[in-house]
Amino acid sequence: MLEVISFILGVIGLVVGIAALPAITRQLERRRERRRLERHALLDVPPPTMSAVERLCRDRLYYYRTDGWARAIRLVGADADLVPVGRLGVSYEDTPLILPPELREARDEIVRQRIATAEVSGYIFFDGPNTRLKGWRISPRDDNRVGREENAMYLNLGPVSWYDFEGLNGAFRAHPETQRPEQLYEYYVGLSALLSDGRVEKSKLSNILDNAVTLVTNDGYVGYQRRSGRVSLGRDAFTSAVAENTNRFLDDARSDDPLFLYNREGSLRDAPADYEPQGVPHPVAAVLRGIESEVSPVVRAKIDLKNVYVTGISFDLEGLHPSLLFVVLVGLSRREILSARRNQPGAEYIEGMLNFVPIDLEHEDTQSVLSQPYWIPSGQASLIRAAEVIRSLARSRGVSPLQVVTSLRNGVT
Repeated sequence: MLEVISFILGVIGLVVGIAALPAITRQLERRRERRRLERHALLDVPPPTMSAVERLCRDRLYYYRTDGWARAIRLVGADADLVPVGRLGVSYEDTPLILPPELREARDEIVRQRIATAEVSGYIFFDGPNTRLKGWRISPRDDNRVGREENAMYLNLGPVSWYDFEGLNGAFRAHPETQRPEQLYEYYVGLSALLSDGRVEKSKLSNILDNAVTLVTNDGYVGYQRRSGRVSLGRDAFTSAVAENTNRFLDDARSDDPLFLYNREGSLRDAPADYEPQGVPHPVAAVLRGIESEVSPVVRAKIDLKNVYVTGISFDLEGLHPSLLFVVLVGLSRREILSARRNQPGAEYIEGMLNFVPIDLEHEDTQSVLSQPYWIPSGQASLIRAAEVIRSLARSRGVSPLQVVTSLRNGVT
């Protein structure tokens, strides 16, 4: 009897072993690939999966592990760098974008194609009074406390239209010389200037200013979204919890108070294409508007200006424009935020599906999400920066990440 039982158990073990063989093989292959990439890192050799342009930028990319990075250049912001709203200066000059002559015809054709496709498919595509980044700088600001200086960030903005953004950047991708991308990136976006000192002024494209916002919950999670098929750009891609462009009309605010809106009761239907702000188009106003419309008014009501921080500026190697990276500390748990979005969604909830992962970059769930192939680079960079900031502050202060989250939510940097 024992011999029969042993035989049966042996057969079962053999079957289980054969069934598990593919999974074991995949795991071993992943380990070999990881070791190979680690050897590349130790030898200072670019991973073989990097494109030619990424190799040029590899010291300025956002990494979440040796073999994982966002396709975005880190212009400014690393380690524990944070800029509270009170140290964010915004100015505006109403100087029009000069279109590169060789891209004008292609720009117009791409816009016509986008309009025709939107009419057939039903996705959202319209022009609007958006904002471009003309330049930025970081400067120490004396706050009158002896022996302490704090950095302030200053943004210089100008006008741009959504059609210019999609048309120009689409024309770049359709350029016949894409077999030499390094030269094209240098000529059209000023790649060497971006890499040397973060200057965006050399770009001949739109430089539309996107705001990539990572929500941080009071129980230690960070938000991201999967964009829907209803948007004109990045359909079905992963991105930050909120992605909102700065609008010259909707986000027209006082430079020293993004809560003071000149067109609070207005809508995009009221916005002329050539609208010139009475104050400045303020990125923080766009962030708060995006949280209310893409997530929920309930969540927006839980956020004060002291909960909003800039973590850096990135340059998207796919979208070909700069993005302001934000972290927003919300006094709600992830379940409470998801419940609020489900029961009282914002007007633009249809643009994406919100979800959360642990704020720990090493966590398996976080790694799995960041490893998805279809990320909008600025959204990926925003999530990475949020985790970097919390990790760096926790390490330097000798406290837990949750304690850092609580301090930042209370405005303590």
